[in-house]
Order: sequence, then C-alpha cells, then structure tokens
Amino acid sequence: MTDFLLALYSYALILSGLPPAPPPELILEPPEFFWAHACGGQRCPVIGWYPESGGNVIYVSDRLNFENKVSASIIVHEMVHYLQYHNHQFTDTSCSHSLDLERQAYGVQKEYLLQEGVIATGVGISIMSMHCTD
Repeated sequence: MTDFLLALYSYALILSGLPPAPPPELILEPPEFFWAHACGGQRCPVIGWYPESGGNVIYVSDRLNFENKVSASIIVHEMVHYLQYHNHQFTDTSCSHSLDLERQAYGVQKEYLLQEGVIATGVGISIMSMHCTD
C-alpha cells in the first residue's frame, strides 16, 4: 500500500473510531465494472464500491484524479465500509442499519474533506432522501 493510501486509511480509522483491520487492497475499475457488479447490470453513477460480501478489496473508478481531494475522499468513504465489515457491522442487514452505516461513511468523508480544507456541501446529499419502510 502506498503512503497516499495509508494516509487515507489512517483518516478512515481515526475519524470513524472503528478498530483497525489489515489495510485493504485498492483496485481501479472502469464504469462498466460498477454497472455490472454494483448496479445490477444497469448504468449508474457509482464510482466507489465495497461489496457487501466483504473481502479485502475496495473498488474505485479508474477515471478519478486522486490529486483532487473530493476524489480521494471516495476512497476514505469506501475504507469506512471496509472497516465496518471487518468489525462485523454488516451482519444486521435491515434498511435502517444500512442507512446508519452510509451516514457514518459519509460523515467520515465530509470530515476528511473539512480537515483537508474542502467545503463539501454536496457530499452525502443523496442519503438525505433515503428512508426505510421497515
């Protein structure tokens, strides 16, 4: 893992407060990968993904420029999901718990950006419209 990725992993660890796990592998993929694996074969705007099935790999778009802090924050977000999984937080699959996990990941992502001097008003806005019926 590069120093850059270790730094992002440190942000995910510290800001989430989750216990550590071995650092994940990062794999860059084209949009078609996300359409096939994260979006049920449909075109979608997903650019970062940690599979609910777990593992030691997070996937992010090969189109992102990681010198851009907002792009780098996507890695931080997915690393939070990785840590959640490795701390057994994916065992509860209820809608409300899933939303709580997303809120935590977006909260860490926003805090990372704030600490890097970026005001991220649009980060996590999509989760505000999500709700559960269970």
